[in-house]
Amino acid sequence: MSEIDVYSIKLILIGNASVGKTSIRRKFMGISLKQGYTPTIGFDISIKNVITDNYEAICSIYDIGADAYFNRMKSKYYQNIAGIILVFDATSELNEESRISYWIDEIKENHGNRDIPFLILGNKSDLLENKDKFTDLGKSMKTFVKDQLKISDVGFYLTSAKTSENVNTSFNWLIERIISNHKK
Repeated sequence: MSEIDVYSIKLILIGNASVGKTSIRRKFMGISLKQGYTPTIGFDISIKNVITDNYEAICSIYDIGADAYFNRMKSKYYQNIAGIILVFDATSELNEESRISYWIDEIKENHGNRDIPFLILGNKSDLLENKDKFTDLGKSMKTFVKDQLKISDVGFYLTSAKTSENVNTSFNWLIERIISNHKK
């Protein structure tokens, strides 16, 4: 058996309260979803090994609660991150900038403009009647993030923690980008 490269990757999962950050993380971890809503207080960390033919990625996923009380500690969570996952509720009627502009400001304050892979997830896609409109929304949100944070590698997926739609696909996209950037 040939040796594969091993990478330790820290990811941060951010977004407003009740958008499904914890549910997405649990689904990616292979853990069943909890019924009802329990807010994340402070943060929660999960570790998952992702193994392919070419590499092993040991992913530390920091699920950051949206409670403003813990804002003074958030800069610690942003230290040494390799990728950012921003989750929003796709069923919300807000425009793309209002869905993510608070988080863009938080990233600027706590992480600066370091160019790392960035993933935007529109969660709760199982509740959408018309997913086609999200093609343009995804392009618009990606452009907004690229312009605001000077990040070159931004992905967008509609996800459903309930049905698993695009959960693994989106995480794998992010991990592949991080490892590709590391090899450069």
